Amino acid sequence: MPAPGRGAVSAGPGGTPLIADDPSVLQTPSHAVLYHLCTSSIRDKMIAVGASTRYRQKYLTTVYYKPAEPTTREPEDAEAPKEE
Repeated sequence: MPAPGRGAVSAGPGGTPLIADDPSVLQTPSHAVLYHLCTSSIRDKMIAVGASTRYRQKYLTTVYYKPAEPTTREPEDAEAPKEE
């Protein structure tokens, strides 16, 4: 029986009970978002990039986080020898 205030319980692989509103259980992604790159807006100087893929009957969602602070680059011609 689920704890008060929790969603319905269903059986997962191997008979493991899954709670519907458990944050570790994601819904099956739509076919429209599979194999597409998703990005977030920059918040607190961080950007998130994610993609969902399918392998047989399983789905994998990968999320990468990276600091979005501007980097300084040297001009490309700084290394070139000077003409005489």
